[in-house]
Amino acid sequence: MRKKKKEIGLTKELYETVIRIVDERVESIKVSREEYEKLLNAIYELTLAQKKTEERINELAEAQRRTEERITRLEVVVEELAIAQKRTEERVNELAEAQKRTEERITRLEGVVEELALA
Repeated sequence: MRKKKKEIGLTKELYETVIRIVDERVESIKVSREEYEKLLNAIYELTLAQKKTEERINELAEAQRRTEERITRLEVVVEELAIAQKRTEERVNELAEAQKRTEERITRLEGVVEELALA
């Protein structure tokens, strides 16, 4: 005994509704796929930008390290210059004192020369 298939009859209106719903779903999936592709592209571009940023940060960190080394060397030089300046000031003071003594001696000599000239 053979069973008869029960056929479902679709009205034209029901068929068009089903087609419309399927078309909407396909379009929705298509938009979602396009959005997905855009997101993937954006992620890729962000990854590249992040890599460049990290490289630039590394370059800046290296430049900062070199700058700090230079500043350290400059601090040493400035300290040495300050010590040398202090010695120079001390020497200038010594020379000023010697000049003062020399002037005093010259003044005394002038007095002696005048006395001798008058005698």
